This record gives sequence, structure tokens and C-alpha cells, in this order.
Amino acid sequence: RLTVTKFEVVDNDFEEEFIINIMSRIDYPVLREAARSTGYDELPEELPFMVQEEKELLRKIHHALLNIEIVEGTLTCPSSGRQFPIT
Repeated sequence: RLTVTKFEVVDNDFEEEFIINIMSRIDYPVLREAARSTGYDELPEELPFMVQEEKELLRKIHHALLNIEIVEGTLTCPSSGRQFPIT
């Protein structure tokens, strides 16, 4: 579990091809939950089948991946409950 206490939003240029190529390596539910922990609730519950054709959604994924920088928080291990600080 991720708990975010401080984050920053930066502005990185949107690179559609990069986002399309990296999607196969992303655990989407984890990305969505991490984004929600910062208050960014713009990602749908599930990805559409042809996500590469959904340019607005690709922009939202880009924002969650590359524009939201977590500065402080904790990451809690689901098995042990041990907390790891993010600084």
C-alpha cells in the first residue's frame, strides 16, 4: 500500500509512442491506485481493449506516470506490514 504525504506535479512533454510502448510493462491497477493516492482519479477502472487508439486516455496515463512525482510518503509491504519511507 502506498501512502503519499507530499507530491509535486511537473510538466513533461507528451510522447504518445513511449506511452504505447511501455503499457505492456505496466501493472495498470497498481498505477491507477498510486495515482489515486495523490488525488488523481482520472484513470478508468479497466483499460479499453484498444488503448493505443484512446489518445486522451494515453495523455492521462502519461500524466500519472511522468508528471506526478512522489516526494514523501510510505510504502507498506502487504505481507509483513513493514513500512518503507519514501523521501
